[in-house]
Amino acid sequence: MRLFLLLLAGLFSLETYAQPEQWVVYGAVPINATRNSVMDDSSNVWISTFGGGVSKMNNAGTYITYTSTNSLLPNNNTNCVAIDNLGNKWIGTYSAGAAMFDGTNWTIYNTGNGLPGVRINCITIDNSNTKWFGIQFNGLTSLIGTTFTTYKTTTSGLPNNNVNCVTVDNAGNKWIGTYGGLAKFDGTTWTTWTTSNSSIAHDQVYSIVFENATTMWIGTGGGLCKFDGTNFVTYSTGNSGLPYDYVNTVAIDTFKNIWAGTTQGGLAMFDKVSTWTIYNTSNSLIPGLDIRNVMIDENNNKWVSTNDGGFAFYGVQVIVNTNEYTENPEVSVYPNPFIAELFIDTKSLNCDNAIARIYDFTGRLVMERKLNNLLYEPTQMVNMDALKSGIYYVNLISDSYSTTEKIIKD
Repeated sequence: MRLFLLLLAGLFSLETYAQPEQWVVYGAVPINATRNSVMDDSSNVWISTFGGGVSKMNNAGTYITYTSTNSLLPNNNTNCVAIDNLGNKWIGTYSAGAAMFDGTNWTIYNTGNGLPGVRINCITIDNSNTKWFGIQFNGLTSLIGTTFTTYKTTTSGLPNNNVNCVTVDNAGNKWIGTYGGLAKFDGTTWTTWTTSNSSIAHDQVYSIVFENATTMWIGTGGGLCKFDGTNFVTYSTGNSGLPYDYVNTVAIDTFKNIWAGTTQGGLAMFDKVSTWTIYNTSNSLIPGLDIRNVMIDENNNKWVSTNDGGFAFYGVQVIVNTNEYTENPEVSVYPNPFIAELFIDTKSLNCDNAIARIYDFTGRLVMERKLNNLLYEPTQMVNMDALKSGIYYVNLISDSYSTTEKIIKD
């Protein structure tokens, strides 16, 4: 779980209390029209906005925003952002093609160097690092190395040239949501489902997510669909608790609950049995009703992009008690920031044994190490190479003292 809280104290008593899931709204995003988000390996969240460029939000809760004014981003109206297996960020714009940002350099892709159109609705990157671009009016394009291949209705089985989303299953099949139905492409053969040949709720398909190898959930212009490869089951305002039939985005959480973001009804959580929980601006702190994307991280937090209220987090916060600890100058932890090895120096403390507990940014225990023979070896090393980059807290406790320090892993 990565929660962006501003904790100003470096040393405190790490006493945490479990809280119910809560909303946190991020007002520093440059514009309310947020379109989607993705989290990188360093816990930074990259947010695409329509009119404000792309923002990178880090663990300290601060932002770096890239626009056409301060960078080579070709357009401030961005629809999507994705990250490849090298850590490069791929940004799709509304009217200027796509941009790849490696942290220093920008590479622009448009009709002059391979793309058939410049309005990029989505970018999906598969396990082989192939980029798949869904393009408004101009079909589906793949990029392998430097080679572009475009699929249109005139050259393939793609049912419509307006491509909204692409999802890749475990077998490598591409599932494509278009304005003209759902398509599956296995690299050779195309299979399509439309309202004329199936019971899919609507021909406009906006989101596809797999629950398992055979079952997927689909957001359409006519409701939420469950599809097992043969049969569709539709959940709509007429037969379920779905608050609005236009479903922009679908996500599945750790407990297999379905999260459906709608255009005018806010966000709905469905337990797949009978219970629907609705989050709107009247009954919650969600900042908008037009939900464009829900990203669920590895710790079940929801990062919600709204088109009318900005960017928000929904998850479990941790309260840290800072009132009961007085800084102990006889203990130091270094280097800080560190890369892999962290040294704990107890100096002249009259203590032989202690326990070092490492917590992530929310207070979740991620590592524990016993420190023995401190009277003879007051400085001991803890290898933290297995942990991802980010903010952590090391809590050193013995029978006579407890101290905690904020640390950063590069």
